Amino acid sequence: MCAYVPNTKVLYVDDEAELLSPFSTLLWGESLQVFTLADSSAIDTILDVEGPFALVISDQRMPGLDGIETLNRVKQRFPETVRVLLTGYANLEDTKRAVNEAGISRYVTKPWDDDTLKSVVHECIAQYNLTAENLYLNAQLTEQNKILAELLDGTVGQSMHLLSHLISYINPHAANQAERVRKLGRAILNTIPNLSADERWEIYRALDLFNLGIAVLPPWIQVNLNKDGLKAFDRFPAARNHHVLASDLIKKVPRFERVATIIRYQAKDYSGAGEPVTEIVKGKNLSLGSRLLHILIDLDMLNTDNSNGKEILQQMLNRPAKYDVDLIVLMLGQSMETKQGCEEKSVPMMDLQEGMLLVDDVVTEHRQVLLKANTLLTSEAIKVIQQWDSYDKIQEPILVRITLR
Repeated sequence: MCAYVPNTKVLYVDDEAELLSPFSTLLWGESLQVFTLADSSAIDTILDVEGPFALVISDQRMPGLDGIETLNRVKQRFPETVRVLLTGYANLEDTKRAVNEAGISRYVTKPWDDDTLKSVVHECIAQYNLTAENLYLNAQLTEQNKILAELLDGTVGQSMHLLSHLISYINPHAANQAERVRKLGRAILNTIPNLSADERWEIYRALDLFNLGIAVLPPWIQVNLNKDGLKAFDRFPAARNHHVLASDLIKKVPRFERVATIIRYQAKDYSGAGEPVTEIVKGKNLSLGSRLLHILIDLDMLNTDNSNGKEILQQMLNRPAKYDVDLIVLMLGQSMETKQGCEEKSVPMMDLQEGMLLVDDVVTEHRQVLLKANTLLTSEAIKVIQQWDSYDKIQEPILVRITLR
């Protein structure tokens, strides 16, 4: 990392040429780069050629641009530059303008006291460089973190590759399932808006590693899983917690804490049932990654030659206690728009049920939209509608789509 180089440039603007030389003389030998300007209308030119300055001091009463206008030009071009107004008139309105328009740090009375002015100059130079150095160091740190993150991502990528080979070597069934779930999961994530880069990265890693725990199961279980496939888990209750093993393996790896949590709760139902049974987490308190993995893994296990993914997802919609049905609707996409196997009905508010899909917005008599069309009703959503009705009546009946069983 290169060291920060302090800015020692000072510019003094004053139409009284006889004061420019004394200013330069005053700061002679102070290890500063001193510039002077007699014509305030040339401020943009000197900023172009010599800027940025650490400090600009300007007289107030000048022809052309006055001091406030001059310092405002500096502010527009280089907002970090410290700006000081030099004035021979204790004018409150000018001072207020200077603060509000030019953002001056302070003002100095004219004629100046040499010691006072010299002290002000050094304080302002130190103020500028303290701020600038902090910005520089933060930028350097951000760049270093970016490089480190890229290096870590590259290392993680290599590690994922090695672990995939490890799982493939120990249990081809688990490796094949992981590949299917990974591809579908990544495709679904690409359709989810407002997902942060960090959350997307964490879910990607969970899609890579959710079967890692199978690789550390006892050899006698491995033999049966290789022979009969992953459905043999039903015969080995102890093996059903392989995801907890995977979570414990990676939870202390830097940046993998939340990845471990996603995998730990991948077998949790939306209601909170499921392994690990001693840890109560449910509903939207389960991370998006855990809810998605729960659906994808079951979808993969239930998929057969006599069924397809869309049919299985439609069946999952009728199990809101087990799955996040809002997420399933997103996965089904436009397939929810079809009327095949569905019926549209206008129902009173009190007949709303879980699993119904809103065809129109739910609107109050005062035209407030409570729920948007294409929302799948959950028990919580129905409670909100019914409670709101006591304050602002809901327009009834409500048009919904019901999946026929």
